[in-house]
Amino acid sequence: MKGFLCTASCLLLFISGCQQAEQDTGDNQPLTIVDEEREEGGDNIPFDLLPDDEQDTETEKQQEEQVESREKQKTEQGNPGEENLKAEVIALTNEERTKRGLNPLQENGTVAETAQAKSEDMAANDYFAHQSPTYGSPFQMLKEYGADFQAAAENIAAGQTTPEQAVEGWMNSEGHRKNILNEELTHIGIGYEENGNYWTQMFIEK
Repeated sequence: MKGFLCTASCLLLFISGCQQAEQDTGDNQPLTIVDEEREEGGDNIPFDLLPDDEQDTETEKQQEEQVESREKQKTEQGNPGEENLKAEVIALTNEERTKRGLNPLQENGTVAETAQAKSEDMAANDYFAHQSPTYGSPFQMLKEYGADFQAAAENIAAGQTTPEQAVEGWMNSEGHRKNILNEELTHIGIGYEENGNYWTQMFIEK
């Protein structure tokens, strides 16, 4: 099974997949998110999250074993639930940061609420993009939900059945990895919708 991912950021340092639309108008004003591909009028084509068939089959085998292990755990202990899955994404994300000497991200309730709304919105409206037909850009969503931030970024993925697959896919993509490992970011929120397996990582700098 293949999954997809996409990255957006309103931090000047994050240039993969997005571009800065205008200069910062104040010390505490976030930069505007603009999807470069959409600005050019092209399709916003996501990257494959999982390797192609001709690539490393050992990685594929490991992923299958992870899924089997999770299914076994569900049978023995019951469904871990969405909250546990989201907590695992945060733990895996912080593991990648701390082993590189970066501070772990703190979970933020408002950002988590926004990220969950984004995942549910993608499932409900059958789309996979940073620009929501309901809320607009990630920047607009965070503002609408009342998040207080100086800068923000978003990673999304679809089709991955485990937190391990989602985080591994983001880490294997330069743009997503930059979001996860950016030392300026301080807080995180995770969204997950089982219908379509839509994953959302939202980051902010306080």
